[in-house]
Order: sequence, then structure tokens, then C-alpha cells
Amino acid sequence: MKGDGAVSSFDHDQKYGLPAPIDAFKELEEQLEGRRVTDAFLDARTGDLLFHFEEDVEFCVFNFTGYEVWEIHFPNGTGEYSPHAI
Repeated sequence: MKGDGAVSSFDHDQKYGLPAPIDAFKELEEQLEGRRVTDAFLDARTGDLLFHFEEDVEFCVFNFTGYEVWEIHFPNGTGEYSPHAI
């Protein structure tokens, strides 16, 4: 996500000098709850996913290792697998 609320899975349970550890999953839920996806992109070369939400919120799913596999289903019944799925 871009903007002030940007966190990543690497931030989860980290303290970084804050009073309490970061709950990245809770922050993500709070940022995305009630917002509609306005666009979604798949980078077939890297396997990365990018979701645009209302109010200029972005959610990125990065494939760091080449071994990460994901699957997504769309309301119209279609779906996609990561390019690394066999």
C-alpha cells in the first residue's frame, strides 16, 4: 500500500522502537475493509500482483523467491495461478 499506512509482511511483529509490535495483518485489514478493488494487474514475468482500491490505496503481492505460488478466483468464475505453479 502506498501512503502513511504502508506496511509489509516483513514488518509483522516487529517493534522498531514503537510501544508495541506491529500487527501488519490488522493494519492491512483496516486499510482495505470496505474498499472496492478498482483494478488488478498480474506481472506474468515476475508473478507479482498489484491491486488498486478506492481512495488511492494499493496492495502489492511480491514474489520474492520464485518459489511462491498463489491462486486467485474472480467473481465471474475465472481464475489465475502464479506463473511458477506447475
